[in-house]
Amino acid sequence: MAGHDNESGRAGWCGCCAGGCGPAVTDMVASDAVERLSSWMTRAYREAGGIASLPLNELALPGSHNSASYAITSCSTVPAGDLGDSIRPFLKVPPVSAVISRWTKCQRYSVFDQLRHGIRYIDARVQYCPRTRAMSMCHGVCCILLQDCMRQIRAFLDSYPQEVVIVDFNHVYGADRDDHHDDIVREVVNIIGRDRVARQSSCLRPMTPLREFIDSGVQVVVIYDEARAAERADIWDQSCILSSWPNTDSYDRVLAHACEQARRREALKLHVMQLLFTPELKHIRNGLLRWRSPSSILRFAKPLRGAPAALFAKCREDPDLLRNLNVIIVDDCIDEDHTFVEATLAMNAFKVLNAHASVEHAPG
Repeated sequence: MAGHDNESGRAGWCGCCAGGCGPAVTDMVASDAVERLSSWMTRAYREAGGIASLPLNELALPGSHNSASYAITSCSTVPAGDLGDSIRPFLKVPPVSAVISRWTKCQRYSVFDQLRHGIRYIDARVQYCPRTRAMSMCHGVCCILLQDCMRQIRAFLDSYPQEVVIVDFNHVYGADRDDHHDDIVREVVNIIGRDRVARQSSCLRPMTPLREFIDSGVQVVVIYDEARAAERADIWDQSCILSSWPNTDSYDRVLAHACEQARRREALKLHVMQLLFTPELKHIRNGLLRWRSPSSILRFAKPLRGAPAALFAKCREDPDLLRNLNVIIVDDCIDEDHTFVEATLAMNAFKVLNAHASVEHAPG
């Protein structure tokens, strides 16, 4: 649902969450950087060779973790399938709901704004209600409707027809039958547009160069959690992608896990590198006291925002690691300096140089 930002006068997005109505989340102030990041694939496509010649599964693609969770507020009190049973009875108690909202809200900006700021991988989690056939985006609690999230993606694609976005439905809750999954997939494909969505039956694969996706008119790779539903809808399923959770609150261990998984990745699949901290109960307890730090996942994740720069330094010494970096996801993916996105995209120029060097030194 298109909303309006009274302060800036710019178009924004407002979604009604299942537990109440959240505030409109608006575009950040327009700048040259935003316009450049909005169309980074378009500019690459217009250049001979270069980034657009790289396979999709070798491009460095900035992504967001729990992409739609920006819409979670203290009013979001409808539990999702990934909320712990011990917490559910207390979800509607105001102090508890406020703490939960701070530790389930992984992004500050709408999906539309994330795309405008260069994000090209959307982590999509859905709660399905069999009784009403309602579909909500979620992370612990339900927030905006699935349809509203997909309309944001479509609005971005309408403005930038040569950009390609991966939408990964890796967690689907409450869908226990084939027709439930079909409901979800049908909504996604119908809203985005069938011709824009990559078909499982086509010749496009993870190792296909970006340029061929754009030439074929494909703007979205929808990856769905349930293989049979994906096959019926002729979209990609989870067999085309790998993603490994680091499950630690240590910066060094997150980076070590990320590098190890990248070096061992399967060459024919997409690969998601999760630069994410996992909070423990001691961290979440601090949410009860706002002056304690960290009091939210957004603050907790802040040290990892610069992790791609540290990875970049490692890649200069390890060409194989550089080649294997693909999708990189973080919490709180957008800041005013575009620290995460800029560092991730900078890797692509070196990937091209690395690819050219490999060809030049190939035998024969």
